[in-house]
Amino acid sequence: MRSLLVARLVAATCVLTAVHAEVATLYPDADISIFEAFAGISTYYSNALGGLFAGNTGGNLARRALFHFDVGQVIPEGSIVHSASLTIFMDKYPAGVSRTDTFTLHSLTRAFGEGTSYANGGQGAPPTVNDATWEYASYSIEPWTQMGGDFNSAILASVGIGSSPLSLDNSIAHPFSFSGLQAAVQTWVDTPSSNFGLIMLGAERQPQSARRFVSKEDTRSQYWPKLVIEYDPPNEPTGSCCGLDGGCTATTEVACLAKAGAFAYGPCSERSCPINCENGGCEQGACCLPGSDGCIRGSAGHAAKYTIAMVQTQVQLHRDLAPTTMWTYNGTFPGPTIEARSGEPVEILFINDLRDDAGQLRTSHYLSVEECIHGPSFNKAVPYTVPHLHGGVIPFRWDGHPDFQFGPGENDTYMFPNEQDGAMLWYHDHGLGITRLNVYMGLAGAYILRDQLETDLGLPSGRFELPLVITDRNLNFDGTLRYSDQWVGTYTGEHMLVNGKIRPYTRVERAGYRLRVLNACGTRVLILRMSKNKFHILGSERGILDKRRKSKSIRLAPAERIDLYFDFSKYEAGERLQLANYHGASHAEGEVAQGTPFLEFHVIESEKNKNKPDKYLNANLKKLKAKSKYKRRDFILSEEKDDSCGGKVFRINNGSWDDVDVKVKAGKKEIWTFVNINEGHIHPMHLHLAEFQIDERQPIVYFPGNQTYVKTGYATKPEHYERGWKDVVHVGPMESVTVVVQFDKKHLGRFPYHCHVLEHEDHDMMRQVCTSMFK
Repeated sequence: MRSLLVARLVAATCVLTAVHAEVATLYPDADISIFEAFAGISTYYSNALGGLFAGNTGGNLARRALFHFDVGQVIPEGSIVHSASLTIFMDKYPAGVSRTDTFTLHSLTRAFGEGTSYANGGQGAPPTVNDATWEYASYSIEPWTQMGGDFNSAILASVGIGSSPLSLDNSIAHPFSFSGLQAAVQTWVDTPSSNFGLIMLGAERQPQSARRFVSKEDTRSQYWPKLVIEYDPPNEPTGSCCGLDGGCTATTEVACLAKAGAFAYGPCSERSCPINCENGGCEQGACCLPGSDGCIRGSAGHAAKYTIAMVQTQVQLHRDLAPTTMWTYNGTFPGPTIEARSGEPVEILFINDLRDDAGQLRTSHYLSVEECIHGPSFNKAVPYTVPHLHGGVIPFRWDGHPDFQFGPGENDTYMFPNEQDGAMLWYHDHGLGITRLNVYMGLAGAYILRDQLETDLGLPSGRFELPLVITDRNLNFDGTLRYSDQWVGTYTGEHMLVNGKIRPYTRVERAGYRLRVLNACGTRVLILRMSKNKFHILGSERGILDKRRKSKSIRLAPAERIDLYFDFSKYEAGERLQLANYHGASHAEGEVAQGTPFLEFHVIESEKNKNKPDKYLNANLKKLKAKSKYKRRDFILSEEKDDSCGGKVFRINNGSWDDVDVKVKAGKKEIWTFVNINEGHIHPMHLHLAEFQIDERQPIVYFPGNQTYVKTGYATKPEHYERGWKDVVHVGPMESVTVVVQFDKKHLGRFPYHCHVLEHEDHDMMRQVCTSMFK
């Protein structure tokens, strides 16, 4: 390694500096190198966590360095910038080269991403999701308009950099007068949204001209790139302004209020801005669904088309843990939140782009696959995928039926008609025999369908609506996912996550909030309680209820959703409330103790805004009665012995996936009774396509000798949180649950029904119902 050399790119003007001029030193919030590749190469490399490269390392291939400095957080709007200088430290140069090469600085015109790629040398490394590359501003999500980056050709500043071995104590700066950088920084101060960063180019067609510079990931923080700005602040007092997107800028009180921000004296570095989930806003460690780099929002009242790739990437589940390798939709966990409107279709191109660490399409799963299970028994360990929109009323072709699964390197286009009431749905993978593995790896996301009813009701919206996707995971000491190498009947995680973060917090105003909660765990049942006060139940899985009801606790089995209102207006700024799971002990590994909090709400200073929904909500919701004329069916849910695979297998009426013995005329109503004859397992039963209402629950006694059961005790009606239209029902041990099922009258074909404990579903508690136009 050669000694470090410092280069300073300076811009100065002839404007006299006022007496009260201030100087700010900024370090990058993002920096990355992008690498040109030989013709015919399909993937361009990058380097997010290593050194910064610019110039030509040989072979007539260019390298470029990108920087972003958050000027708006430090320099108040209305400031006059007198000078700006960018200082970078060179720590490696080509051996045997003694000439000086020119490096130029340009302003970017498009935002770039920074993932987790790491290269120790000048050839780069395979990009991870969100990395900038020669082709992509954000890898696999947003391409550049032109290869090599979108930037202005005008030179903001330039400097000649040699290769003399200089010590740091004797380093040489290369200052020169050029107004371009100063003008660019002034523009960023005036309009923070115009700041997309800088790109540095070297002598790209001069072989062996590249230099390596210290990046912000280097442990030697004194040598990080730094932008030094001399400026006059506005005459009025300045402070920090929290915007509607949860971001913070330095400005005056008048300017902040003009853009509907929240002003306070003091710098942004000492300010906590509220999270605004309306635009997917989020910050590290806070709880919010994926934001601008992963949030997909359709225009209400209009059709929309999206592309979603399934990719392997590194995900930060907690700020104090090493990144975790996961499979994601478009690089985020949970996947991009899709917002749609009833009656307006959504088209999605799903791409299986699952690759290994070498960048090759996967031929085997990341986790161990039990190849005796139906599915892997003939697909082996190949990670086939098939997206399923859970709760969607969808044609057979796009319902997520395993017959339509596709492997790495393949893709499929799905059409979601959205011809149903507004509700919180979710999408997840449904690969045959490996659903539990694919979802555990991260393939799940929220899908929020809105309709006119919720608009008319004026329910809390925008930043007062919080979708909460609850999951659990086990981790090894190195941050990697831990899952059983062999199939097990249940598997729970010791770490509880909300929206992809382990035990996070979120800031809330003194207002009423709408909480859209999904239990996306594979096995774990939740009993949710807030540390103070009660919930108000607004809706269940498939829409708004007839009226608002209070409840101290909510039970959610895997895949169940609940629509809640909670009033934070009665609490003072600085108070904290905890959401905890009070479900009883389980026989599964990693059980969290009763009452353990997993999400904390921090109340911040704000005006009170109770915005409580009316008591009566959905006048169109009618109770579905179990009429005698409806066909009745019993479904025995059992655990059977299976010495050839895992020691046991879960069954519905002792049948298997390929046994299609339930045939229903489209549009008909039927009465289904699920009978759980197991003393230790719950079975949350889910029907594709159809929706139902719970009629009653009743304990049972089972007689294994003649394989019959009788109901005992008293029948009970569903809890408040179980009323209305549903697509999942919790069936407890030694319990029968009767539901009245409404089958869709339009869509025909074979649709799965199964237990949503994913370990049960995979082996082999999943059957098919065939809907047709004939009785």
